[in-house]
Amino acid sequence: LPLPEGAPDVFDGAVGQFDMQVMLGQTAVGLGEPLMLTLTLSGVGNIEQLPAPSLNLPDSWRAFAQPSQIRGGDAFGLLLVEKVFGWLLVPGEAGTHVLPPVEFAYFEPDSAEYRVLSGPSFTVEVSPGAEGERQAQFAAADTTGPEALPLKPVSLNNGTGPGWWFWLSPMS
Repeated sequence: LPLPEGAPDVFDGAVGQFDMQVMLGQTAVGLGEPLMLTLTLSGVGNIEQLPAPSLNLPDSWRAFAQPSQIRGGDAFGLLLVEKVFGWLLVPGEAGTHVLPPVEFAYFEPDSAEYRVLSGPSFTVEVSPGAEGERQAQFAAADTTGPEALPLKPVSLNNGTGPGWWFWLSPMS
């Protein structure tokens, strides 16, 4: 039978009965340091074919998806499946950031209804850290004064093919 109208926006074809658990590895990091977000879907249904749910991250953040893992087993004659999704998240600016909940929608055949599972939101404190200190030092550096060192290109052909190397040289 076709699925009924009125599917939630986050619905991606899941049919069955599912539970969801979302975990964040830590809630305090330095700028540019990664943290791990893990989402585990478990239950009975077509979970093996489902793509990872979408993340709604702050604009300055980057997410790097990890390969998903599928684990399954037989319980009381039902095939129970667990699919684990993971992302390395990298904050792009210091401060307090709220990561909104991850949502997963599915159609439950027994009740003939769509259901939406929602994980928790997470508050993450991002300190400037070593990366932030280097950026601040670079931004504060005066690159126009007599201490500035220009880059000088050198052609290099050492048998591995042509290439270029650069070095810093005092201004003359």
